Order: sequence, then structure tokens, then C-alpha cells
Amino acid sequence: MAYLEESIDRTKLKELLQYSKRLARFEQKVANIRDAIEEVLDQDEDLADMYLTNKKSGVSQPIDSHDEVELILETYLKQVEEVANQVESTSSQLKLTEDVVNIILDSQRNSLMLLEIRLTVLAVALAFGTFICSLFGMNLLSGFEQHSFAFYLVTAISSVIIALVISLGFLRIYKTLKKIN
Repeated sequence: MAYLEESIDRTKLKELLQYSKRLARFEQKVANIRDAIEEVLDQDEDLADMYLTNKKSGVSQPIDSHDEVELILETYLKQVEEVANQVESTSSQLKLTEDVVNIILDSQRNSLMLLEIRLTVLAVALAFGTFICSLFGMNLLSGFEQHSFAFYLVTAISSVIIALVISLGFLRIYKTLKKIN
């Protein structure tokens, strides 16, 4: 499970899911075995019927005389409970590993979303600059296009607006991240 914390990929996640399912099935089987042993221990008649040699020879075992079988089954019950505790511990560790994996995946998802936001800010800034340039690129006469400095002025204004939108967008992202952290 520790190898998952180093690098997460699809095959490791599938393995984790398979282990989780197998562990859940095994945990259910252990619980069923424990319940069955407890049920037998609660029934004196069933305990007495476990003396198979006496039963085969035709000798009936007194219902209240089953100490040996009870001790054996109690020993088995303790072993099954130890296995159940180990399975529960492993299941708990598996759930913690799943939580860590989810945290790592959430962090990666957040990083991708932050990258997407930054790219969106850049796209919006370029769109503003393109909009200004497109206004002057129309086939409408305004007289401004006759001036020798018009191209440089439009380019400078567009560049300033692009830089301003990028700066404001990244400043907003920085302030938001600062509030979160």
C-alpha cells in the first residue's frame, strides 16, 4: 500500500480495488465462521453431538458433558477472532490508503484546474488585444489609419491591455490561493 503514495497510476488503483474487494469477501467469511462457532457453542445439544466416537458406538453423550469439545471450539473461536482483528486492521489500513490516494488525486486535480484558470486568463487577455486590433482592422474609414503612428499606438494600447488583464488575472489567482492557504 505504501507504493501507492509514491506514484499513482490506473493499474495500481485497479489492484487496490481488487484487494479491497477480496478483503471484504474474506472479512465476511471470517465473520460467518465466527458466528457459526458461537452458535454451536450456545447449543449444548450440538456440543454433545460432536462426540462422534460415542455416537458411532451407540453410546449417548450426556447433554451437559461437553467440556472437551467446548474447549476446542473456544480455542478455534479465539483464533478466528484474531484473524478477524487482523482483517479489520488491514481493512482500516486499506481505507487510510484509499483516503491518502484520494487526497493526492484531489491535489493533482486542483493543480490541473489552476493551470486551466491561468490558461483561461491568458486567452481572455489575448482576446481583449485581438478585439482592439480587429476594431481597427475593419474596412471602415475613421481617418486614424492615415496617421503614421496609428499602427504603433494600437499595438502599444493592445499590449498594455493584454499585460493589464494578465496581471489582474494572475493577481486575483494569487489572492485567492493566499486565502485558501
